[in-house]
Amino acid sequence: MKTKFGHLVAHIILIIGSVIMVIPFIWMILAALKPNSEMASPNWIPHDFDWGNFATVWHTTAIAIWFRNSIIVTLCAVAGQIITSALAGYAFSKMKFHGKNFIFFAILGAMMIPIQAIIVPLYMELAGLHWTNSLIGLIVPMIPSAFGTFLFKQFFDDIPRELEEAAFMDGAKRLKILTKIFIPLSKPVISAFGILSFLFNWNNFFYALIVVTSTKVQTIPVGLSSFQSGNVSYVNLEMAASTMAIVPVLIVFILLQRYFVQSQMMSGIK
Repeated sequence: MKTKFGHLVAHIILIIGSVIMVIPFIWMILAALKPNSEMASPNWIPHDFDWGNFATVWHTTAIAIWFRNSIIVTLCAVAGQIITSALAGYAFSKMKFHGKNFIFFAILGAMMIPIQAIIVPLYMELAGLHWTNSLIGLIVPMIPSAFGTFLFKQFFDDIPRELEEAAFMDGAKRLKILTKIFIPLSKPVISAFGILSFLFNWNNFFYALIVVTSTKVQTIPVGLSSFQSGNVSYVNLEMAASTMAIVPVLIVFILLQRYFVQSQMMSGIK
């Protein structure tokens, strides 16, 4: 009886929390459908639904360019983070080399250093390489991931060493073992880290704001900030652009949610 009551309370709390989380998105979508003349109205539901706000944003701003840049930067950064994190995680989990523990804890220590603390030397380095105002300058510094390395190492630690030893006996090299055995078993952690990495890189505002000034290289978060830079504010257009900006995130989560939930279940079992 107590268990059922506890589950009921937990579900009620989760439902209330979910509603609270969803309310801002509902307001954003409804505001995106309002004419500018109704933005001062306290009514959430618009009297006249203005679907033309999305077309206005698409044709009067550089949002198509921002989308293209964000997609290129995000996909390249996510792919780079997954590849480098899997390689590093395998090395720290299954290989023996001098200073392994020290290097691993140093990498974990890097997780505690905010980007704001290193942005000046990082910008100077990018300027020396002529990578400012370029997509490569947005991609390359984001590829190393301390969190990804930690996540893959912890996952690989739970894979029995007997699988690796059997592959060695068959004459397989480490790279083949990683790609043929470890990576296929890592779909849950790859999807979970892929979603988190996609969210981080898609919403990366501060770094892109500092490194990029040209509209041709701006990403979605920086581009959206331009709606608030003038004296005249069109909140409905800003909400329409914001609604369009979250669509790729929803698509990625829907496609990978099965593996994401599976990874959470596996972590709970451990």
